[in-house]
Amino acid sequence: MNFLLIIILGIVAYLTLALDHIWPDKRTKKYKKARFVLMFVVAIAVILNIVVTYSSEQHIDSMQESISNLQSEVATLEQQNKMLFMLERMHLNIIIDYDSLKLKYPLGYFLFSSKPGVYFEPSHPETSPSQ
Repeated sequence: MNFLLIIILGIVAYLTLALDHIWPDKRTKKYKKARFVLMFVVAIAVILNIVVTYSSEQHIDSMQESISNLQSEVATLEQQNKMLFMLERMHLNIIIDYDSLKLKYPLGYFLFSSKPGVYFEPSHPETSPSQ
């Protein structure tokens, strides 16, 4: 659409130049027809320019809406990432606390475990029996 507008504006410029400076006799019917064609092409150029501007504005509005939607999604994902990071740190702190308590009080784990003679081990990836 923009390309068509550029071509029409080029035709307008050429017709204006031809009518003002090249045409030898301005009293002929050819000159009057060319002047009418120039006015018609200028009207088409104005209408096309309005259409192109309106469609560009619509496109810009839709792009801004898409950008705002993407920004809200990014904010949501960042919040989820922060929560996941906090949960991971809490999990690591629990594992570290458990391991330090196990080393500090081995008799308590031995006495209060569910199976006599076996230390109570919570299931976490670092100490799972499948590894």
